[in-house]
Amino acid sequence: MEKYDFKYETNGQTRIQLSVIKGSSYRYLWHEELELMAVLSGELEYFASQKSYHLKAGDMLFFPSNCGHSIISREAENRTLSLKLHPRVLTEWGVYGTSETQAIYIPAETSDCLMRYREWIVDIYECFKKQTPVRYKMAESLACLLFVDLLERHGRLETEKAADVGGGNRNQYMPQIDAYIREHLTENISLTQLAAHVGYNKTYLSGQFRQWFGFRLSDYVKQMRLQKAIPLLEEQKKTILEIALAFWETAVMLPCQKSILEIISLECLP
Repeated sequence: MEKYDFKYETNGQTRIQLSVIKGSSYRYLWHEELELMAVLSGELEYFASQKSYHLKAGDMLFFPSNCGHSIISREAENRTLSLKLHPRVLTEWGVYGTSETQAIYIPAETSDCLMRYREWIVDIYECFKKQTPVRYKMAESLACLLFVDLLERHGRLETEKAADVGGGNRNQYMPQIDAYIREHLTENISLTQLAAHVGYNKTYLSGQFRQWFGFRLSDYVKQMRLQKAIPLLEEQKKTILEIALAFWETAVMLPCQKSILEIISLECLP
């Protein structure tokens, strides 16, 4: 069995820890903080709470120590995100009659709000895992990305945003910034050029950009290039790219963001 970790840290403290566990005939994601696993491919027998579970792609399993009261928090720039899984959320997910002494099994066939996300996670993994090493890495990175987003969107997500001190400037300058990037989309756009175009000091603009969006200008340029590429792609690549862009905010906050963005650019851009 092999284990590969994905971590997101701030100030030396781990906020998110995901692992891809690889066996001879299966792959699954393991969420360290929530003690939650989601099977990516294959099948396996798993023993928990004095019971054996036959798990297959798309199945999810919670573990006793965190059943019903898991909490994960994350801080990034000017926002704090908290995920709280309450018993009523598990009921919304189609899980009934659970207690803190039981593992919670959510089969892939469960007709609930998680189904589409789990299908995407498994489909992406299956689509890329049998091809090149680069695509294999992309499959794992995107699966981790979607798994985090799935938990946050369908758990109890509480978002607190600090006052947007640059909000007015953002509204004033973003139309100019967008227009300039679109006009020079095939060129290497530097922060110096962009700052001169909008009349900002480049150091100040760099700080403002991180405050406005939580990621770098270079990532924003990549995002715009990828969006422009969508109409030119074959259906399979188009679907993968659209999904990745839909979860952009999560992507740029994960440690695998660089590989995700670079791999998508390599694989998808004409």
